[in-house]
Amino acid sequence: ESFGGLLFNSRIAPQSLPYIKRSGLKQLNAPINITVALRKRAKNLIFLQSCIASAEQNARVASYIIRYSDGKTSEVDLRYGKEIRSMDDKSESNSLSTKLVPVEVEGEKIYLRQYQWNNPRPEIVMESIEIISRDPFAGLIVFAIAGVE
Repeated sequence: ESFGGLLFNSRIAPQSLPYIKRSGLKQLNAPINITVALRKRAKNLIFLQSCIASAEQNARVASYIIRYSDGKTSEVDLRYGKEIRSMDDKSESNSLSTKLVPVEVEGEKIYLRQYQWNNPRPEIVMESIEIISRDPFAGLIVFAIAGVE
């Protein structure tokens, strides 16, 4: 799939968005956190993401914790209005590292965010990333992750 000019290999297809949007995360029984193995080096990670619902401006909605092969970590906070917004919020984000990605599904336009994180340690292998939802009402959804070398 191509979103915002980048190719992603995603397990969650855009066709599932109407179901996710209608049912909400409670019915999906979505986890609060999940760990994804990376085992790669990258200068940047690009996340295709959104929320089910809005939150207060600048509220910490979620976090990514990147674990490196040397045991150290980097934590990235996603703040509403900066790095992330809800699927029905077409406002631009207040961050230069976040790009609005409109997608049309079943005739309805929804708005995803493409967030680019600059890895402060690109020479070290990233073993995994822990994705943590900090606001269950806002409901973080990560559709895809891509690494840029």
